[in-house]
Amino acid sequence: MDTGDNDITYTLGRHQIQIDSIIRTVKELQDIITSKVHVINKQEELISQQEEEIRLLKDNVASLASKRNEKFYQKLLEQELGGGHKNTKYGITDITTDVYHVEIKHWCNFKECLGQLQAYNHNDDKKLIAAFFGDTTSSKRENVIDLFRKFDIEVWQLHDFDYGVRIEKFKIETQPILCDTVNMQHSIMDTNLFDWFKKRIIYKDRSFMRLKSILICYYDRYDLIGVKSKAKFRKDVESYIQKKYPDIVNTCGKFTINGSSAQGWWNLSLVDIESPDKNVIQES
Repeated sequence: MDTGDNDITYTLGRHQIQIDSIIRTVKELQDIITSKVHVINKQEELISQQEEEIRLLKDNVASLASKRNEKFYQKLLEQELGGGHKNTKYGITDITTDVYHVEIKHWCNFKECLGQLQAYNHNDDKKLIAAFFGDTTSSKRENVIDLFRKFDIEVWQLHDFDYGVRIEKFKIETQPILCDTVNMQHSIMDTNLFDWFKKRIIYKDRSFMRLKSILICYYDRYDLIGVKSKAKFRKDVESYIQKKYPDIVNTCGKFTINGSSAQGWWNLSLVDIESPDKNVIQES
């Protein structure tokens, strides 16, 4: 082998050593990176666990605070209104007086509050009050108030101050819009409800409009409507019929329809405003 071949062999050997060294360095760096990634993943896992523990702790604290506040406001309203707990078939009321059923809840528990008040008043005829405390958005508050007004429930908001608590009452606003000048009988009805009747109740010869059907159409459900709400709604329908259709008997009667008892009015029909040609009730 001549000198040139020796030089090439030497050069290749030196480059091979350098390549092996680079490969070892790359592997070491990869091992370091893998180790660092593992450590970072572990740290992120620990942070996630800690965040979850903090969240649960906050929820528990909020839950305890909510319960404490309910008791605090309950004592305050008991002093204001009198009364106290009442055992009913459906549970124990927060405050019941000769006039009121009052349920106290945080704004976020408004659905529970609505169901409880309707259930408690199922066999009673009391004024229903939903007293809410805590923080909420103005839009959610208005939505809740509108929902409860639909079920004839008055909403109170309990505001905390350094010197005590202020009660803001959102009354169920009504205004007289119907008047029989002959009999001097006045009916109090909300303008929106009058418009609702106007869009949906039509004359239809020999048709029968059920009270239950119009209640379901307005409230979206029937089982939670209290006795007082049903009676008030029926009177509002009768007042509307007396004004709009004076030739039709406006009193809600009891009849046997298709073998079953039903309350309602003859010669009227409830219209589905989404499909005007399709009646909700098509009985004769």
